[in-house]
Amino acid sequence: MNCSFPNETDNRTIAWIEAMKYTVEEANKFFNANIFNYVIYDTYDPINMDMTSLAVLDSFKILETNTCSNCQLYKKLDSKYDILGFVGPSESSTSIYVHQLTSPYKNFPIISYAAVSDDLNDQTLYPNLFRILPDNNSQSEFIMKVLKKYRWTYISLVAVDSSYGRGGLEVSKLKYEKEGICFDVLEILPQAYDLTRYTKIATKLKDSKATVIIFWGQYKPLHNLLQETIKTNITSRTWILSKAVGKNVFFFNFEKEINDTFLFVVETMGEDELFKDFFYSLTFKNSSQSLKVIFKKYGVDENNLSFNARDIKEVFDLSGVAAVQNAVKVFIESMLFFYRGKLIWMNPHINTQKEFNKSRFDGIYRNVHQSSINSNNSSLNLVCNTHYEL
Repeated sequence: MNCSFPNETDNRTIAWIEAMKYTVEEANKFFNANIFNYVIYDTYDPINMDMTSLAVLDSFKILETNTCSNCQLYKKLDSKYDILGFVGPSESSTSIYVHQLTSPYKNFPIISYAAVSDDLNDQTLYPNLFRILPDNNSQSEFIMKVLKKYRWTYISLVAVDSSYGRGGLEVSKLKYEKEGICFDVLEILPQAYDLTRYTKIATKLKDSKATVIIFWGQYKPLHNLLQETIKTNITSRTWILSKAVGKNVFFFNFEKEINDTFLFVVETMGEDELFKDFFYSLTFKNSSQSLKVIFKKYGVDENNLSFNARDIKEVFDLSGVAAVQNAVKVFIESMLFFYRGKLIWMNPHINTQKEFNKSRFDGIYRNVHQSSINSNNSSLNLVCNTHYEL
C-alpha cells in the first residue's frame, strides 16, 4: 500500500489499511482463534519500485523463517505454505511488477483491490494476478454517460504514463469519438514530475477552448499538474477525475482558489456498515500508528478522549474499502472451501504436510475470486456489483 509520501499522508490508503485489519480480525473473532495474520508494507511512492521490491523480498523472508510465532495458522501449516498470497498493490503497473517478481513461485496469488488496466485481462501473461474491480472499460463507459448527459462534446484528456493511464486514454478515445465527442488536448503526463513536460501540458490546457478536462491517473501527478495550472492562470475548468485520484482535502482549498470544479469518479460496491461504524468510532488512543498521523494533523492526541474519526470524517475517502475487504475475504473464503468445514485449526490430528495441497488451493481461490466478481453467493458476504458514481 502507498499510504505516505515524505511530506504528506494518503488518507484513503489509511482507510484501506484499517479495512484490511478489521476484516482479518473479524474472521479470527468468528473462529475464536488467531488463525489469520498479516504484514502491511507502506511502499511510499508507487513510481519508485525499490520499496515494493523490498516488501516482496521481505515477505519471502517471512515465508522461509516462519517468524510469526503468535499466529496459529503458521504453527499448523508447513512453513513453505505460510503465506497464502498478496493483497494489493493498488496500481496496475505495480501489480504487474510484483507479478514478475513472484513469477518463479508457482501458485502464488496477487489480488489487487484497485488495479483496472486492460492489460491485466490476459491471464496467459499474468496467471497469478487477480483483481476485484472491472477493467478500464467500465469506468470509461460511465464517464461517457456523464459527458453525454451534460452535452460536453468538446473536451481535453490527460492521462498518466502508466498501464492504467494509457489504457484509459486508449479505450476512451475510441469509444468517445464514435459517439461524436471531440478531443482538443490529448496528452500523456509523466508519472515522475518533469517541469518542462508539466508546464507544456498546462500551457496547452490554458490555450484550449475545451473547458472540460478528463484526468486519467493517480493523485500525485495530478497534484503536480494543478500546481502548474496555477502558474499559467487556468481557471473556470471542469475536471473529471478518474477513480485512482480519490477524494483529498487538497481539492476543497484548490477549488476555491482558482474557481475550478472537480468531479470525482468513485467505484461503489456497497458499504460494510459495521466497518464504517467501527472506523468512525476510532479515537487517538485505540487507533493504529498510521491513523494517529491523521489525528495529529488536526491537533488531536491522547488527551482528546472523546474525539474520534467521525469528527473529521470529511477527510476520509471510504469508497474503496469494500474492494480491499473483498480481496482479503477471497483468501479467507478459499481456506474455508479448502477444508470444507473440517478446519485445520480445529483438528490438531491432521497431518498438514500431507493435507494441504497448494495446487488445489490455487484452483479454489481462482473459483472463489470469480464468484466474488460474478455473484453474491458467499458465506463471508463478499460485496459485489461494482458501479461508478460522481
